Amino acid sequence: MAVEDLQTARQTGDERKIREAKEDVKEAKEEVKEAEEKVQKAEEKVQKAKEEVQEKVDRDATAFANELASIGQPEGLDAGVQLFKLNRSLTADYRMSGTAMLSRKTIRVAWDAAFEEMEQGHALRVAMVGMPGIGKSRSLTYGLWRLMTREVPPVVVFEARRGQKVFIFTWQNNQWVVRSVAINNWIPANCKYLQDERNFYLIDAFAPEQWDAILPAKTIKACSPDRKHHSGFVKDGGIYVYVEAWSEAEVEAAHPYIDGAPKLSEMLRRFEQVGGNLRVLLSNVMEYDKYVLLQREDPKNLRAVERAVRGDLDTQGGQMLTRLFTYFSKNGRSSCVGFCSKGAAKMVLDAHYDDLMKIWSNPNDPEGDFLFEQFVGTIFTTSLLEGQRLDRYSITRKAGKWDHTKCQPLMPCGCQLLECDSEVVFDQRWRAAVEKGGLEEVLLHTPKQYPGIDYLLDFNHGIQVTQSDKHSIAPKFLEKLHTAFDGHKGYNFTLTFMVVREPTSFKPKDLKEFNGLMKLAQGKERVFSKVWVDVIQMPKTRDSLPKKKCCKGSASRRTAGRAWS
Repeated sequence: MAVEDLQTARQTGDERKIREAKEDVKEAKEEVKEAEEKVQKAEEKVQKAKEEVQEKVDRDATAFANELASIGQPEGLDAGVQLFKLNRSLTADYRMSGTAMLSRKTIRVAWDAAFEEMEQGHALRVAMVGMPGIGKSRSLTYGLWRLMTREVPPVVVFEARRGQKVFIFTWQNNQWVVRSVAINNWIPANCKYLQDERNFYLIDAFAPEQWDAILPAKTIKACSPDRKHHSGFVKDGGIYVYVEAWSEAEVEAAHPYIDGAPKLSEMLRRFEQVGGNLRVLLSNVMEYDKYVLLQREDPKNLRAVERAVRGDLDTQGGQMLTRLFTYFSKNGRSSCVGFCSKGAAKMVLDAHYDDLMKIWSNPNDPEGDFLFEQFVGTIFTTSLLEGQRLDRYSITRKAGKWDHTKCQPLMPCGCQLLECDSEVVFDQRWRAAVEKGGLEEVLLHTPKQYPGIDYLLDFNHGIQVTQSDKHSIAPKFLEKLHTAFDGHKGYNFTLTFMVVREPTSFKPKDLKEFNGLMKLAQGKERVFSKVWVDVIQMPKTRDSLPKKKCCKGSASRRTAGRAWS
């Protein structure tokens, strides 16, 4: 109305009315502005009220947070397992096997890698990947503990999708206060704490989202190999860290502290078949049997098996490759894929031995050497070739030529594979085996770049895997032999080359290196009574496998280690 009066006054040219109309317009605008401010304040009150309704102080979660923060250092168990004695859990699904929190070395290594990459500015988001059932979700509590016990703790937002809640951990007045929000009311982009890059956002994925909010806060997401969980999440600034499945030794160490666990003997029996999936190891008989039935169906898909052998463990499309394979990662940052258990390895090799050997014996395959090395480890740790005689040929130098003489065959017997994180760890275990005079049915796997051998079948029997028809004998390996056997005279030593080509066509690459090894059994300063170098060809097809003969437990293992002396 005031605007219309002004227009009329201008048309009549009445200055007095024009001035009055302008005043009316000014007053009207001020009233509108005042009304808009009132509306804005009212909306802010409504929003604040909504937030107060949604973000309620969660007494149980607050009690859990303060117990976790005050627990101090964990108790060390065997096999690198650490025990946090807690009386509470954050959500119901986290206490299904008890409130105790168990931290394994692989979990600590993965979290170290995640924090280091973020703090150095190399990553904004981290996807923590591992096979299902190994405790990735519960490991988020370990990460939470690490953050809460910092000198200046950040705000931590913890999204527990399976528990259908989001928890916001804040440090207030020298104690932790936790607010929770129902996940149906949760909009990450509306959370002010996630707009601060100093804070952390932990996500227990459980089920994949169509998208994950990309926000300034440092985000760590625990997820399965399913690409839908992480492919979009790591784009433009994200990285992966890897968590290994449970080892047999870790299961034994943790067993007394897991509520409702089957007998240890039963869990270890299951471990032989399904590997380190703790959820399956703890399941009831019906669920376990169902899992094994599904596992037995998986090897039928050769294409999926070949992908897994080459390192692709994506479960997209319903193919649950993680029932057969798992990730291995010593530093948390890089990974390789291998069989998750002896039972899984035997099922896959029984079904596809010939096809997989084509991959493992192809010298033009860039991954061939690594895959063949893993396969040889499988031969000695499963019953696939147990009791079967593998022909081997002793390599010597006669009349200026390489001579191959057929000698006592090697009979693989199922050993327990023991990986070594570093050269130092391998050397320590080797030295301890020399002191004992045996490896006690363990196949010791060297770390990458270890000189001279890939496996130690016994304390005095090394195995080198190669696709080539020539291979060096590393001078540094001779130094390793001196160190390992220092103070222990009279033993023999055998170096076996495992090859894919005709064994009689294989020869040491350098005569000087070969003679250097032989000299360890010569002269007054000799280290060994006798040194043998031999070669074994892995059977390329199922039909070429030797006929199975009786294997009397560890007897053949001891014979293999001391080599027909």
